[in-house]
Formats: sequence, structure tokens, C-alpha cells
Amino acid sequence: MHSDHSATYLGKVNGAEKVTTLTTPSSSTEGVALPKGHRHSNKKSSLTLTREEPCGLTIIVGGTNVRFSLSHLHSTEPIFDAVKWQKLRDTYNQTPEAAVVSFPDSHESTYPTIAKKCETFLRKTFNTPKGPVRLDNLAAFNVSVAGIVEGEGLDATVTTTNTLLKIRQEPLAEKLRSAILKQMPELFPEDTKVRVLNDAQAGLEGEIFLNKLDPSLATLFLIFGTGFGSSCTVPGYAELGHLIVYDTLQHKFRFLSNEEIADSRGADGSFKPLKGLIYAENLLAGPWVAIGFVKCIARHHPTLTSALAEYISKCEREALASADKSERGEKKLRTLDEIMDELKTIRNFKSGERHLWAGHTNESTLRAINGLIFERKNVDLTELIKSSSTLTEAIKTDGALQLAVVAERKWRAYFEVMGKVTGVVYSRMQEQGIEPHKFIAGGGLGERCNTYNPTLRQEALSIIMRNGNLRADLFDFSKVSPEARESAPTFCKVAQRAEVTAGLPRIAIDLAADPLEAVN
Repeated sequence: MHSDHSATYLGKVNGAEKVTTLTTPSSSTEGVALPKGHRHSNKKSSLTLTREEPCGLTIIVGGTNVRFSLSHLHSTEPIFDAVKWQKLRDTYNQTPEAAVVSFPDSHESTYPTIAKKCETFLRKTFNTPKGPVRLDNLAAFNVSVAGIVEGEGLDATVTTTNTLLKIRQEPLAEKLRSAILKQMPELFPEDTKVRVLNDAQAGLEGEIFLNKLDPSLATLFLIFGTGFGSSCTVPGYAELGHLIVYDTLQHKFRFLSNEEIADSRGADGSFKPLKGLIYAENLLAGPWVAIGFVKCIARHHPTLTSALAEYISKCEREALASADKSERGEKKLRTLDEIMDELKTIRNFKSGERHLWAGHTNESTLRAINGLIFERKNVDLTELIKSSSTLTEAIKTDGALQLAVVAERKWRAYFEVMGKVTGVVYSRMQEQGIEPHKFIAGGGLGERCNTYNPTLRQEALSIIMRNGNLRADLFDFSKVSPEARESAPTFCKVAQRAEVTAGLPRIAIDLAADPLEAVN
């Protein structure tokens, strides 16, 4: 979740670097948890569009899945659907090609599969079961990606570190566009301009637009999910997941020096392990948190491994029970022995091999472990741990309770690290004479904090601010849905198109004219 940014981010379209001031829709979204958008399932969506309506397509390439997001004029929340990388891998592994080419190198097969998924999504959205799929009023086709973006438009190259498909300095947008047009030749003109954004950059623009923030102020957006990424309205604060490290000799977090930054990049654009240094991403990204928890259990509480396997098995049974009927046939419950074997594999990952998690770990395992740590819905131990002697006695005999206690401590340790990392950023900004306006945390782990009750949410914020010596009002968790945030640049183009399209419904919006491109 990283990007190569210049000093000006907003309005950086197709090589131009100017700031376009955006203001939010007339109804304020401040302090409001926005809806999750319109997600397609096997049931027909309540919202369908006509092909004449202004719309915009964003393909969001994340570490967990690929999402198809359609921006429209009925809401800032897009219609979206997703396909998981592990599902793409499992489907590919059943084909004859898998015997010759492994999934990480299966670009020639996987991009067409993604295009077919996109077609299914668009057919549902526009209620077009047969015939050509065509968007007569497509205002934008953008790609948001959890990776390093270098260059602009279709020529932009992308390197990812957390996707199952190995993407290294590849023209990702061009590959996706070509595959989509082969699947749907009439979808949109081949000369449709494409903007490629790092997901943190798209997220920053979305936060500024949807929350009516001033783009001239120093705002930092952080993504804590499959990776740890960032984007900022001032230069020097992108790619924090690989710019900040924990120095095991100095026992502190710090920024890499220029020389260390040069040493950290491989020839293919990937990040190399650095001796004695731990990337902040390897401490704050969701998969690494889960891996660290398994290692902690194995090292300090080995008798709890079976309790953890039982918990994962319970989560899988619950997920199967709540799945749609069509999905149940695709899911297979694992035995406890199979889960125990997987935990052993995770436990044995060496520091430099942690990138292998995606190919060797079942997604449900990581989701269950992170749920155990971050959901905090099974038992609230905060006060009990501090004061209750009866809890201490119960812990000795109850494996599930022991596991909950270890998870609660991991929860606290996580936000302590988040505070120390953001504290390093805060200190550097002050040293440079920059007064930061807002640090906003998004991503799966950041947004989960909005599911907490007010007391627990404030406790997480207090841990962060205390460990980072942050200003009281500086840090907050995003209240914007990830789809709305990363699709906001596309939505703005749709709104601009509607300014000159008569007779179509549109929401009231005060959007500055785009000085970089005349609207046809």
C-alpha cells in the first residue's frame, strides 16, 4: 500500500500536477459512519442503473481481493463487488495450466478471469443478462492499487508486495483494460483515459473530499490492512510501512536513512529484509499481526495452540452457516489436525519469509486470528485483568479464556506500536516546521475500531496518543467506507460529467471545474 508521491497529490491527473479543490456534497458527513454501499450478492441489487447514466468504474486491487466499484449520481457510495485472490488462485489451480505455470506467474490466465468477474458485476448492475455490455456515459476508468505506482496513466508501472499474483513493475492498468475490452469490446472507447493511483493516495483524496478537509493543510492518511501504507498532502510521508523501521540495536522506531532506503529496494521493485531492522509494515499489517500472534502462542503459551485451532474451527463453522447456499458447496470445513498443521507452518516462518503467508495460509485462519484480537466481542477483560483474582484462577483451567487474555494483551500492544510509529512521524513533521492537521487511520484494522463501543474506541485512541505523544485532536479512525474513499476521484469525474448532461438525476454538489481537462 505504497506510492511514489510528489509534493502535490490532489488533482494529479495524467502527468499534470495541480491541486484541484474539492468540496463535499451538501449534506455533511462529519462525525457520521457512512453506509457500506451497494454490494452485489446472489440476490439482485436494489439499485440498478441505465447505461445512459453518467458513471465511472474503479478497479481496486488490494492485498486480499480485487473489487469492482461503480460510481454513480445516486450516492457517494458506489455499487461494488469483489473476488478474493485466494478464490482466483484456487480456481486457477484446478486448470491444466497450473501444472505448467504457478499462480503467482499466471498473468495470462488471471487477468482474463478478473475481466469475466467484472463483466458479471456490470451485467448485474445494468440488468443486462444478454447482449453487449456498453457504458454510453463513462466519465472515468481508474485503478487504485495497494502497491508502488510509478508513472502516469496506462504507462504507469505497478509493484505489489501483498498480492498472490506477482506484480513487479508491470503496466497493470493496461493489462486490466486490455483483458476487459477483450471480454466486453463495446464497453467503452479504447482511448478512455485511465488514472492509476496508489490506494493510500486515492484514500487521501477521498478523505479530503468526503470530510470537507482543507487540502492545503498537512493531512496524513494511513492504511492498516493487508499492508501498511500512507499518503500525505506534504512530501516525504508516503510508503511509511517501509520507511519507518524498528531498530533492534537502538531499541526504537526511526526513519530509514537515504542510504538504507536505496539498499531496501530489490531490482524488481520489491523490498528486501534489512539486517537488524524490522519494517513497520511487518508489525502493523494484518497478516503479520496474525503471524506474530501464532509465534507468540508457540513461544510463550504452547499449550494454547489447540485452543487457537478450536477457535479457528469454530469461526469456519459459523462462516459456513452464514454463507449463501451457492457458496456453501464451495466451502469445505477443515479438521482440527489440518488447522494445527497450518499453525505449525505459520509458526516456522522465518522473519525474511513472512511474505510467504499469502500462498501458504488459509484466509479464514488469518481472519479468525485478527477477529480474536480486534473484534473484542467475546469478553471484555479490560477491568477484570487489572483487578480480579478469580479471573487468574479461571485462566489456569479455561483454555479459551487464556486465549482471550493473550489476545487482549496483543490488542493493547498493537495500538502501542501504532502510537510509537505515528509519534515518529509527528516528531519529524515538527522538526521540519510542519504543523500536522490530521492523521486519519483507515484500512480493515483501522476501520474496525469504529465498531467498538465509545469507551473502547476512546481507549484505543488514548493508547495511540499516549505512546506517540500526539496532540489530543490529531489522530482519528476513518468514518468513510473504503469503497467510497478509493472511488472518490472517480465519483468527482462522474459529477463533473453530469454538469453538462441534461435531464439526468444528480445529487447537489459544489465541485470546482477541472482545470486539467475540458469536459466534453
